[in-house]
Amino acid sequence: MSEQEQTAQQAWQALETFWSPFSFLFAPGSTPAQIDVWQKKEGVTLPPDVRALIGVHGSVGLPGGVYTDFSAEVTLSTLDQWTRFDRSVLNNEAEVEPDFWPSVFKNYNCPSTSMKDYVVIGVDPSGVDYGIYAILHLESSAVFGITVNTAKIQAFGTMTAWLAERRLGRLENVTAYPTRWNGEVDEDDFGGAGLARFYRSKLDYFPKRLARWETVEAKFIQTFDALNPG
Repeated sequence: MSEQEQTAQQAWQALETFWSPFSFLFAPGSTPAQIDVWQKKEGVTLPPDVRALIGVHGSVGLPGGVYTDFSAEVTLSTLDQWTRFDRSVLNNEAEVEPDFWPSVFKNYNCPSTSMKDYVVIGVDPSGVDYGIYAILHLESSAVFGITVNTAKIQAFGTMTAWLAERRLGRLENVTAYPTRWNGEVDEDDFGGAGLARFYRSKLDYFPKRLARWETVEAKFIQTFDALNPG
């Protein structure tokens, strides 16, 4: 096992340990052949550490809640959904001027102002109405969260740190996940069933995620509620 592969395994192990009750939501990784095909299609080259990371797991299907501080981070999509930034909906369907995103990157001191240097690696279905995305800077392996409606960018560190140290949001522990959701919503939306309904209502935009979600929804609700039965 190479050093990159070992580091990737360690990063995912840290994340899986933290989110251990929800380990069934972690999707299989991409094969080297799948990564090569995707790189050719998009015209980019992923850094070795990112290749190693997405070779372990392809995504984490944890539903995020509205306005939670980690919603922009629960966005790691499978590779077949990744898109070079300049080809993505952020640039082509947002009706923005050609220099809009380069100027935003400059304002937030991002490592490059060129859209071709970034890849959109996910969108949070729970925040799709608000334009919540995650992007990867190819040269540095740095991950950023973008809230499109406010043109706000937040740095999350390298992809390895994003997974291993931030744990998709820097929650204190896994029980803070249901505690935060239950503290934000009305009684009708309380608990795992409420979050599942909310999440499902957003998945019409993402048929592949919906199909996968339908296989795990019941287990998610049970696990979520067991962590915070009150």
